[in-house]
Amino acid sequence: MWISGVQLSWVLPQITPQVAEFHADLRVFLHNTFGIADKQVRAIADSIDLRVLLNTASNLLGGVMSIGSGGLFLLLLVIFMGIDANYFPTILAVVKEKRAPVVVALSNLAKLSRSFMIITTIFGAIVAVLHLILLLALGALGAIMALLAGGLPTFIAVVAFYGVTNSLIQSVIQPKFVSGSVNLNMTLTFLSAIFWSALLGLGGALMAVPLTLFVRAVLVDAHPQATKGPKTAKPGHG
Repeated sequence: MWISGVQLSWVLPQITPQVAEFHADLRVFLHNTFGIADKQVRAIADSIDLRVLLNTASNLLGGVMSIGSGGLFLLLLVIFMGIDANYFPTILAVVKEKRAPVVVALSNLAKLSRSFMIITTIFGAIVAVLHLILLLALGALGAIMALLAGGLPTFIAVVAFYGVTNSLIQSVIQPKFVSGSVNLNMTLTFLSAIFWSALLGLGGALMAVPLTLFVRAVLVDAHPQATKGPKTAKPGHG
């Protein structure tokens, strides 16, 4: 992502002629197709400025660098957790002597989380391959370059294909497989994404299923006696 942001900031200053040509084509398209007056057409076209694209690329690059800093922090955290993981089996063995359900719940959480990560990776790779095939077929490099290099039809095709593939695969098909692999129904999976995204933002949306599995492991799976019904008295006993 960082490399792509840098490359975009290098390419944008070199496509000034394409931006000017797009201005002219957009004005003709809006005027001839929708009958918009010349004054409004000029205002819309002038709002699409190369400086706006440069600012967008700059903001994107800054956001990617922030993500990179967070990624470095997570990398160090994973390294430290990997070192501490050597002692984890010993700790679980000690805890299992008195709290066996907790160990079973945590082991099941780890297994289901791995299944979730594998399925998410597979579907993400499928979407990425489909997007790559589309971009290679259109000769475009994303929505912005599709707009400048291929014009409005290419831009619409890229955006529409992105929307259809993401909505169909990652919003309909993927949740069905995820819910089956982690023993959560689709309704709960969908509601968990809404809840955790409202609570934690984008990170919550990405980790909604593992967070829900963690809550279930701690509050439900670790206390199997809480899921059993009340004991009924046997006949003949008070």
